Amino acid sequence: PTDLKFAARKIEIPDAAQYRYSLDNGNVAYIVPDHSLPLVVINVQSRAGKYLLSPEDAGLANLTASMMRDGGTRALTPEDLDEKLEFLATKVSVSIGNTSASASMDSLSSKLDESLGLLFDVIAEPRFDDGRLEIKKNQFIEAMKRRNDDTRTIERRVFDELRFGPDSYRSYQATEAQIRAIDVERMQALAIRVFASPNLVISVNGDVEPATIVAALNLEIARLGKGVNLPRSEERRVGKEVRSRWSP
Repeated sequence: PTDLKFAARKIEIPDAAQYRYSLDNGNVAYIVPDHSLPLVVINVQSRAGKYLLSPEDAGLANLTASMMRDGGTRALTPEDLDEKLEFLATKVSVSIGNTSASASMDSLSSKLDESLGLLFDVIAEPRFDDGRLEIKKNQFIEAMKRRNDDTRTIERRVFDELRFGPDSYRSYQATEAQIRAIDVERMQALAIRVFASPNLVISVNGDVEPATIVAALNLEIARLGKGVNLPRSEERRVGKEVRSRWSP
């Protein structure tokens, strides 16, 4: 191995500005066409997160994100949504983290129009099906009962409490009563607030034409809430203040 020789590799970081597109209602897209494969990956990123919630809302963000994907849409039951995505070979996921949230889609370019519509159905018109919600709550509560089974999860939780303090949103720990108390209205309100203009940065990579996908995104964005101005996330560590950065 010591005799092996490799040519130097030059890494060129692309200029983000050449891929940046302004969308309606103050949102931004970064679009990188790649026609080598008939695939498209889209990620809708929001700067909303758990920092918007109070300690009484512990568990709300995770349950909302899970139900947005698995709870169906206004037009589709959970089972119909699962079946349709499977038929299209499309993957959709939603997550709400501490200082950001995202909804992503991985699709064949030949199925892009229908897949994009389903992605925004999940974002803009989640059903939060009652039957699926009860199943999810039971799953969350069962996971809570096991969260002390592995010392690594305990260490991570305690470490965050030491770094950010017990009152930080990073330290919130949901109780069974809090999970049971979460209702559809609270989840709907959070979903609307999280995925609203002008707080979105959308990345698109794959077999697309920029002008076409920009037009399609603007049509879908019109279905979302707008004019929702979110506060900046702020955290305090011992002796030092840390601010989250968001620069679309």
